[in-house]
Amino acid sequence: ITCLAGHPRPLWYQAATQRWSLLSHELSDGSNASQDVPLGIIHPTEYHQFAVTLGRGDLVVLYTDALIETGGPPSRSIGEAGLLRLAAEVGGTDPAGFGRGLIAAVDNKFGLTGATRTDDLTVLVLHHNAADPPPMSVAHKLRMMARMMGL
Repeated sequence: ITCLAGHPRPLWYQAATQRWSLLSHELSDGSNASQDVPLGIIHPTEYHQFAVTLGRGDLVVLYTDALIETGGPPSRSIGEAGLLRLAAEVGGTDPAGFGRGLIAAVDNKFGLTGATRTDDLTVLVLHHNAADPPPMSVAHKLRMMARMMGL
């Protein structure tokens, strides 16, 4: 389940089709869930949630706005479309190196280094390996139940 709360739409690599897209959900009024305001700005605010089913090998890439605002004013920034193109160039077959590769591709496009960035940058790459969670021991289950009961 995803709630963007004002953050940029994540990138989604679908391994089965080897295609990148933006992870978003169109609402019934035709607007996009990415238009939610940031958390805590206006109270109370209703945030839209949506769910997607990930396949084995899929990647979901979360990032701060510094990545799509690179390049100066909005008219020159890379934006979501530019980031999507760069993600396709980097590929999706190396989850461990994808984040560094995407940052390097953006930096190369604009002649930047970490020292010349003017905004903080975070990239988080989630890789679905389709593995089942490890089985819980009886002792672990009992501890979990005790915590839920406030013991």
